Amino acid sequence: MRILVICRVPLGCNTDVLKLCEYGSLKHNITYMSFSATTNDNVERRSLSVPNVTPISVSVHGSVVNRFIRLLYSCYHETRRHYDVIYICYFPGCSLLSLVHSRRKMILDIRSGCVSSSWLLRMFCDALISFEGGCFNHVHIISEGLRARLRLPHLSSAIVPLGADPLVIPSRAFDCVHLLYVGTLCSVRRIEDTVIGFARLSADTKKSVNLQYTIVGDGPPGELERLANVAKHLGVSSTVHFVGYVPHEELIPYFERCNVGVSYVPITSYFDHQPPTKTFEYLHAGMPVIATATSENRKIVNCNNGVLIADTADAFCEGVGLFLKERGRYRSDAIRESVAAYSWKAITRRKLSLLEDVYAELNFLPN
Repeated sequence: MRILVICRVPLGCNTDVLKLCEYGSLKHNITYMSFSATTNDNVERRSLSVPNVTPISVSVHGSVVNRFIRLLYSCYHETRRHYDVIYICYFPGCSLLSLVHSRRKMILDIRSGCVSSSWLLRMFCDALISFEGGCFNHVHIISEGLRARLRLPHLSSAIVPLGADPLVIPSRAFDCVHLLYVGTLCSVRRIEDTVIGFARLSADTKKSVNLQYTIVGDGPPGELERLANVAKHLGVSSTVHFVGYVPHEELIPYFERCNVGVSYVPITSYFDHQPPTKTFEYLHAGMPVIATATSENRKIVNCNNGVLIADTADAFCEGVGLFLKERGRYRSDAIRESVAAYSWKAITRRKLSLLEDVYAELNFLPN
C-alpha cells in the first residue's frame, strides 16, 4: 500500500505520526510531506530520517499566508499522484484537499481541539475543526470526549488514543523524590503552580527528604526566565532545575535520573478531553505520576500508579506529600503493566488496520 502522510511539522516533531511512519514503513511505502522546518519551543527543528520513508519538504520561508498557500499548492499536486491512502494531520484549510479530490481515499487525524484561554478563539477554532472534519469520510480522533466536543459523527470517526514506548529502565526506588515535568511552558498551562507547591512542600519537610524537581521544556520568549525567577524568589532555585528544550529522542537520561512524573494541565473544558502524552511516557517508564484530575487522566491514573490532584499550588503540595507518605507501596513493574495497552506498537497497529480498511473500502464501525 502506498501511503501519503501530510503534516505541517517535520517528521519527528509529532510523535504519533513518527510512530505511524516507523511501524508503517516496515510493511508499506510511505511518503511524508511537511514544511522543511519548525520553530516550536524557540528551537528550529528539521525532519528526522526514517528508513523507507520518502520525505517531501515545503519551504517554510515567507509570511504565514504565503506558507499556507505554498503548502496547499504542494499538497494539491502531490495528492494527484497515485497513492492508495492519504493521511492528513489536521491543519486549517485541509478540507480543501478533500473537496478538490473527493474520490481519493483520505483520512483526517485530529489530535487536539483548541486550547486557547480565549473562549471566542476556542469557539471559532473548534467550529472550524468540526466543519472540516465533516468534509472527510474517515476521521481519527484522540478521545471520545473530544469527539463529542467537536460533534463528529460516530459512523465516520474512530477513536485512536495516545500512547508511549516502554522504556527499559531499572525499577525505581523512592528514598529520595526527584520530580520530572516534560512539556510546554506557557501561561495557559500554569506550571508556576507546581513550582509554588514544590516550594511549600520543601518548607514543610524541612529537608527530611531529598526533594528535587527538574523541568524540561520551553515556551514563549521570556517564560523560562520568568519561572526561574519565581523559583529563586521562593528560595528553591537550588532544587528546581530548568533544563530548557530537549529533543524527544534525547529525553531518556532524564527519565533515568528522575523517579516521579508531573502531568499538570489545568482542569478546564478545553484541556479536560486532551490526554497528556507525558502521562503515558512517565507510566511506561515505571514512574508514578502526580496528575491533575482531568477526565482523560482519571481514565489512566489510579491509586496504584499515581496521585490525582486539583489544579492548584496547594493541591500539588498535598499530592506530592501524599505520595511521600505512601511511596513504599509503588512498584515500577505494576506501573508499566497498568498502561500496557497504550504502547505505540499496539496503537499504531490499530491505526494501520484502519488505513487498510479504508484501502479496502470498508466502513468504520462505531465505537
